[in-house]
Amino acid sequence: MKITLSGNVFTSYDVKTKNSSKNENSFEETLLNQKQQSYQTNNQLSQTSSKISFIDPVNGGKVSVSLENSTLEKLQNRFGVNSVVRNEAGDVELKDKAQEFVAGWFADIAYTRGFLGADANNDGILSEEEYGNTKNGLVINSNISFEQDDFVVKENVIGRYSTSDEMNFNQYRTEKKEGSLDDELNYTLKLDKDFDGNITLQEAYEGESSIEQKVKENLKNIFLEDKSSFIYDTVIGENGGTLSGGERQRISIARAILKNAPVILLDEATSSLDPENEVEIQTALSELVKEKTVVVIAHRLRTVINADQILVLKDGKLEESGTHGKLMEKNGLYRQLYQIQQESSEWKFR
Repeated sequence: MKITLSGNVFTSYDVKTKNSSKNENSFEETLLNQKQQSYQTNNQLSQTSSKISFIDPVNGGKVSVSLENSTLEKLQNRFGVNSVVRNEAGDVELKDKAQEFVAGWFADIAYTRGFLGADANNDGILSEEEYGNTKNGLVINSNISFEQDDFVVKENVIGRYSTSDEMNFNQYRTEKKEGSLDDELNYTLKLDKDFDGNITLQEAYEGESSIEQKVKENLKNIFLEDKSSFIYDTVIGENGGTLSGGERQRISIARAILKNAPVILLDEATSSLDPENEVEIQTALSELVKEKTVVVIAHRLRTVINADQILVLKDGKLEESGTHGKLMEKNGLYRQLYQIQQESSEWKFR
């Protein structure tokens, strides 16, 4: 499996301002129009963390955060021992390049990602609801294709959104539901391993489960790995020439699921599958499409019996609608078709 990742997930304030032209005032003006305040950490310090102070590059106020000591050591190694100065009280002040680097990421999290504005009660801790108002989500475009004898997965970042937005495609830090600005700053500094002020999609995935793992999880569900001979290193031939029609159809389903789009259209999605695999695929799909809008076009009525709403068409016109139970009670076209299909499934050749 070949994987290609492109695009930056986040860029620090320091790098953005250095790269913007003099005629571009939208970025800084946007920040200045947002809620601003001097930030003082409320996090309890531990034996592995220290209180850090530096200047907010947006409003010039003094910022106090807690950083892990391991992160401070990396800053010293990168920017020099004089860039991280510890006073008699044990608190740390950042200097020069180290301050620019950390302050740049602080500004990105506080203003661009909206952590300060989302902290409604100013307690330094973001509840699940408050975290949902941050811009910590990503819109990621995914595509699976065949090239010679291999799967090729290409992903690129195409936008950002609020983590509570129902129209999202993907999540950054998918396990996170709440937290603090300090926590996000520590995590971001860890991800930016090359200290360039950019976090690439590759760096972001290294902080979570890899994209390869995401692909494998989807393929495992769709291909029912425990019940088939399909494995990830299978030679599939040029353009997937060795795959059966059913296997090709399952790959198409995997592509649709991997996109993590809010609306999924399945047009006769299981038509090339035998009845046993059809049931298994339907079960897997039910788990994969939770909390999404799914439109299913089907002639095999058993594939839609759990739908929230079934629309029955005849000669291009709506004949009847309702749930499976309601339609069976009506004793109309749906019930007739369903009973015919049930009876035909029990036919045996002699």
